[in-house]
Amino acid sequence: MKKTIFTTILLLGLISISFNSMGAGGRYYYEDEEYTGSITALRNWTFFQIGLWPGVPGVTRESNVCGLKLGIPMSAGNGYVNGMELGVISCSTSNVVGFQFSSFLNTSKELYGAQFGMVNLSSEACYGFQAGLANINSNDNGGLQMAAANIAKESFSGVQLGTFNTAKAVHGLQMGIVNITDECGLQFGLVNIISDGWLPFCILFNFSF
Repeated sequence: MKKTIFTTILLLGLISISFNSMGAGGRYYYEDEEYTGSITALRNWTFFQIGLWPGVPGVTRESNVCGLKLGIPMSAGNGYVNGMELGVISCSTSNVVGFQFSSFLNTSKELYGAQFGMVNLSSEACYGFQAGLANINSNDNGGLQMAAANIAKESFSGVQLGTFNTAKAVHGLQMGIVNITDECGLQFGLVNIISDGWLPFCILFNFSF
């Protein structure tokens, strides 16, 4: 049984490498100065790829996938995924237009789509849907966050649903046990804090615009 699983993974890895040699062939390039999410904007891409570990196989480091990228057990890279990235343990491709799902950790620089995992991280931009135990975004954010802890280090436009919600500014709604923002927002929860609001602290309901 173990030999069969190992052989299957090895064959899939070889298939992935051969697909990349035909389609990707190196660093990612796109026709326009700014990538817009269109498959045709990417000059070098493959429709299927398997990652075993960050940087293994080597083609995963600087390649684009327009289709399906698998992590057995981990997927990573500096290019783009336009489609789905699925990992047993983690998904960590820098730019994702589509869907990330893993049992533990999803990370990206820019995400336009959805992340599902225990921990979801985005360092530069995240617009879409995040669901897990913790969602943590460092820069521009928008959409829907659902987790025990939703943390947006900058402003958030949309809805945060969780036990603990925090953002620098909320252009939308926070709903949870503890809701915290510095500047503005609409809050429903047991503890609602808007530091610069006309009412910095309120139970059950708070707002500032």
